[in-house]
Amino acid sequence: MKKPSKNWLMLKRATLERVQRAAIDPLQPLYTSFAILSAIYLGGVGRFTFFSVRDGDYSWFDAAQVVSTALSGLLLPVLAGSVVILCFVSKRIEQLLRECDRP
Repeated sequence: MKKPSKNWLMLKRATLERVQRAAIDPLQPLYTSFAILSAIYLGGVGRFTFFSVRDGDYSWFDAAQVVSTALSGLLLPVLAGSVVILCFVSKRIEQLLRECDRP
């Protein structure tokens, strides 16, 4: 099997870099939002599991934390799938870019 030409490797590298700039880099905030939602969810679940509030002693902070914990619990599965797919695609593009660098 013949080796790919230099022009082909340059075109392939340019295309992969363009895909990374256009599709992968704008989605990087998903990692941050996933980490923030995970922290909110784990903090809320931990607080309500280990430091339960007595009946009738709920404050506005408790209500806000219940709502934020519930919303983050609903959004985590959706973001988890997106983050996993983004991670796999990003790693694959990096692998293909490394293949272009080999002589």
